[in-house]
Amino acid sequence: MAERYNNEGLPGAPRFRLTIGRRIRLIRQQRGWSQEVLAELADLHRSYVAAVERGEHNIGIDTIERLAFALETPLCRLVGCVEPGLAPLPLKQEV
Repeated sequence: MAERYNNEGLPGAPRFRLTIGRRIRLIRQQRGWSQEVLAELADLHRSYVAAVERGEHNIGIDTIERLAFALETPLCRLVGCVEPGLAPLPLKQEV
């Protein structure tokens, strides 16, 4: 039998929110955009985009879709599903 999902013991935000936030930040930085630019393109507040990038908000699929559209990237690239011919993004940004 599969184990029941349990987020206890994870420091801070759940892993999926952190992963999506890191991917959004990585793509935004690759574009050379500030959080303000992305927020304007996605019709969101800059502080909200910052919190999403830190994994602090449990964002809905509609908001993820808006961010993907603004970033000009497939939705799958943000949520990590496998799409033929599209390499997955790394979870950690190389510094």
